[in-house]
Amino acid sequence: MEEILKQAELTGALSDLAMGIIIIPMIILLFKKKTMLKLQKQWWLCFFATLCVSCFLGFTVHYFCKSELSKQIVWLPLYILLFEVFDCFFLVALSIFSDDKKPQKKHIITIHLISLIAYIITQILIRVYNFDSIRLLTIFNTVIALIGFALILVKSFKKGHIGERILFCALLPMLPAGYFQIKRNSLVKMIWYFDHNGLTHLLIIASILILFCAVNISLNKKIDK
Repeated sequence: MEEILKQAELTGALSDLAMGIIIIPMIILLFKKKTMLKLQKQWWLCFFATLCVSCFLGFTVHYFCKSELSKQIVWLPLYILLFEVFDCFFLVALSIFSDDKKPQKKHIITIHLISLIAYIITQILIRVYNFDSIRLLTIFNTVIALIGFALILVKSFKKGHIGERILFCALLPMLPAGYFQIKRNSLVKMIWYFDHNGLTHLLIIASILILFCAVNISLNKKIDK
């Protein structure tokens, strides 16, 4: 059983690495893309860049960090970044919903403040009541993602934009991914063994591929020629 768990941790680490590598060309292509939707492009770049760094930090935790101290040192910025990923996504959703109008400064501050408060609450619950940090993070980010996707869906049906409708489809693989992270005791053999982390990463990779295609179509709505 110990060998199976080691293999599952390895597949979790390698799937994190694979996701980070997959995102790099997406960031480059998105950076080079010409579009009039400058604000959406900016927030999407922030989203993909933050997610990419999170993937490499996740790989570092699972593959290189053997002691509890080293894991805690790397896990702290990783945990903060995972909050920031969904902040960026929510700001993208607001940008899409408002037709690429820049969100007011107070809205941006409010979103980051909510995440900061959520982070502080999770830290208290982890230290005082020994709650699982990933479960708390997953629950909070799922709520933020669902609100963001709802804004995008409403806008897509108002305007009839196919890009936003495809973007909504990226939510589908994220739902079972969230389930695996909350459950946290999954172990599945698919050539190699995958635990909840590995399964989550595979589903998020599928979601990211759909998301990137949708972003490209969405940003093509008004090409700056």
